[in-house]
Amino acid sequence: MYSSFVTFYAGGDVISSIFDDDDPSKEREAEMLLEYIEHFNELFEEGKYKDAAMHAASSPKGILRNCETLSRFRAIHARTGKLPPLLVYCEALISSVPAVGSPPDAETSLECVKSALSEDRLDLVMHWLLQERLTCSEPLGHLLYNYTQGKGAGIISKGLPLAEAVYTLVEAHIQAAVCMCKQGKVQAMMDYAINAEFEKDMYMGVLVACPSIALAEVLIQPRGPPGKPTLSVGTVVFELLQTENYAIGVQLLDRVYRSIQAENEKMYRTEARASKKLKTEQAKSRKTTRYSSWPSEQRTSAVSSATVPQSARARVVVKPVIRSTNVQARADAAKAVKIRLRL
Repeated sequence: MYSSFVTFYAGGDVISSIFDDDDPSKEREAEMLLEYIEHFNELFEEGKYKDAAMHAASSPKGILRNCETLSRFRAIHARTGKLPPLLVYCEALISSVPAVGSPPDAETSLECVKSALSEDRLDLVMHWLLQERLTCSEPLGHLLYNYTQGKGAGIISKGLPLAEAVYTLVEAHIQAAVCMCKQGKVQAMMDYAINAEFEKDMYMGVLVACPSIALAEVLIQPRGPPGKPTLSVGTVVFELLQTENYAIGVQLLDRVYRSIQAENEKMYRTEARASKKLKTEQAKSRKTTRYSSWPSEQRTSAVSSATVPQSARARVVVKPVIRSTNVQARADAAKAVKIRLRL
């Protein structure tokens, strides 16, 4: 008979389970588990790491799906040109998630991602996350974020969205916002921050972690119906001047000054146009008032003088006289024309 607390040893690692002394089925189950562990040890000692990994990943009751087994694979050095045994085990572990029905715990998931990233297999981590086969945690987000530091644009463009997704899932809001800013998604970050109900110190934390002129300008812009900025210009500039990114603070001040200057010039031009328009309308009004005050005969004469040139009126009067056949009449008419022209 087995005791009520049966202990199995798998290569020095302790795996425990409780069985009922008086239940024959439990006794048989214990024997099967022991045989399963012994077979795993044989495969492992023979260097058949892939088979051992698959055997452990498919273990009943998950007796070999634990950190102890993972540590055994980690202790084996990789052969040249071969995948590290640890990564082989991690792949087997993650592949068995659909059959098992649940992903590895947070600690094991973190170790699996470390193993993949040590071989620069970011694509493998991406696949695991997209298939929801990992347990996300804030340390996992840190691991992905730190992996992108100092890497090329290709790695950054893939790694930062993964870190952002993990941070978002575990509600590490400031870190998620920083990842968005690092990707240039400043407006998306602001929307996320509003939904997450950021406080002012949280915005400042994002600015300090990811200083940029684009973020600084967005933070001082009026938002929402109240029309108030998220942070004041003085607060943002003061905070930036206290860091090595003081140049951004100086640049922000310069842009604010230029913006105010441009706004003042625009206002001046608008007022100048309005003043000119008002003066024109007033001049027209005065002219109309003065004209309407004239006597009716004077207005008629003014209209006639304005519409019919004097020379035209002279021709109208002269023409009938010039057509006269009388010589004396023509002479008198010519004299009359000269007199009128002098006038």
